[in-house]
Amino acid sequence: MFLEIELKLSIASEDVNLLHQHPLLQRTSTQAIAVEQLVSRYFDTSDLALWQQGFSMRVREAAGRTIQTLKTAGKQIGDLHHRHEWDQPVTQNIPNIDQFTDPKLIAKLQAIIGSKPLLELFHTDFQRSSWNLNTKNGTQIELVLDQGLVKTADKQAVLHEIELEIKQGDSQELYKIAELLKQTIPLSVETRSKAERGYLLYNDNKMSSNYV
Repeated sequence: MFLEIELKLSIASEDVNLLHQHPLLQRTSTQAIAVEQLVSRYFDTSDLALWQQGFSMRVREAAGRTIQTLKTAGKQIGDLHHRHEWDQPVTQNIPNIDQFTDPKLIAKLQAIIGSKPLLELFHTDFQRSSWNLNTKNGTQIELVLDQGLVKTADKQAVLHEIELEIKQGDSQELYKIAELLKQTIPLSVETRSKAERGYLLYNDNKMSSNYV
């Protein structure tokens, strides 16, 4: 388990070139871009038992690997998302809670899910471009640009967002990076996770959300 701290920003598709041209990404201390296609399938019971308890479960395929991830709803402090996350490699593109290594987590999930099957409710399919940033005080930040779609069986929504995630150091540096980006790019804070947007799409935007 680890704690994910990130700041999400919404960007219009027509402004993506401005990001690539931003001086922040042209610095010699910025590591070269990496690009990959990510497909993430989100699972829950038919009565949304995981969501009701503030969890989201996904299985992601990328670069020949398949990883199941459980995230908590977490907290939003200011504009920053704080979530606990558990990752576990799996051999199939469906979740297997028994493969998590934390016995207490397995027991909790078993209590929530019971004998109900986990169903794929929606998936995301997007291209992720990544940069590693190092600030003057030694803080390490991953900047990613995600461009793609959130899809249910019969609906879809466009996904264009920037994520700034702390890898090491001071989380307040996320705000400074965001302000630098906003100097030349029209951006707005995105408070919804990909999981939340998928659940809202699945339920025709008729439900309140536990996610931040």
